[in-house]
Amino acid sequence: MSDANPSIPVPPQSSTMTGATPAGPRLVETAADRGLLSCPACSLVSRAPRGTVNGAAVACPRCAADVHLRKPDSVRRTWAFVVA
Repeated sequence: MSDANPSIPVPPQSSTMTGATPAGPRLVETAADRGLLSCPACSLVSRAPRGTVNGAAVACPRCAADVHLRKPDSVRRTWAFVVA
């Protein structure tokens, strides 16, 4: 007899889950994991060109503003906010 409750749905293990933690696969996938960029100027969401590395700026296809996979110095900014 199984201890699992049949009324609680359990998400199947999927090959789309990326990353691994000591506890197992990550259940959350970020936009950066999917290669998606959001322009801070015009809010266009687009795919990053192949070979884009974290920290590299890419031009937005709509308005040509600099777009990053992550905000530059995001960890430093967070710590500055925490200690302020």
